[in-house]
Formats: sequence, C-alpha cells, structure tokens
Amino acid sequence: MLREDERAVYLALTSAVGADYFSLIKTNEMVELQKKLLNLNNELLKVVESKEKSGLATLDDVLSVKDKSAQIELSLNALEAKKEILENQLGYLLGDKLFKKPETNTFNSVQ
Repeated sequence: MLREDERAVYLALTSAVGADYFSLIKTNEMVELQKKLLNLNNELLKVVESKEKSGLATLDDVLSVKDKSAQIELSLNALEAKKEILENQLGYLLGDKLFKKPETNTFNSVQ
C-alpha cells in the first residue's frame, strides 16, 4: 500500500507542476499582449487628443479612450499578480533551493 501512496503523491506533484508551468506560460503571454494593447491604446489617446484640440473629436471621445486605458491597466495588474502567484506556487512545488524562474516567454519554449 505504501508504494501506491508514493506513486499517487508523485503523480499529483508532477501534474501540479505541469499545470502551474503551462498556466504560467499562458499568463506570461497574456501579460505581453496586454502591454502591447496598452501601448496601442496610448497611441490612440494621443491621436484622439490631437483631434479634440483641432475640433474633430469630442471630449467624450477622449474620456472614452482614457477609460479604456484604465481598464487595460487594471487587467494588466491582475495578470501580473496572477503571474507572481503562479511563480510562487512553482517555487513551492519545486522547492525553494531548486526553483529558478523558468523561461516562459513563448509557448515555443516548451518544445
């Protein structure tokens, strides 16, 4: 019975590490996409503000783009917090001495 218990713990641990690792990769990719989206929205804000100064856009248009920027930033902050939690979970599962933040830049790094 002890052998089966060890095997069950081993399987649970390896599946938890795998699940956290792939979640970390996905979250990291989402963080990068949110950063790009925020940069694009900031560029759009500059354009809309310029149009508003010349009378081609309303103040409501400017405020709408600013509101969207705030929403993107909130989402980005939540994703970065989730990423930190996943890194901590992986560190715990792997042991503090063994844990080095894995390369999670792209899904291709898994190959």
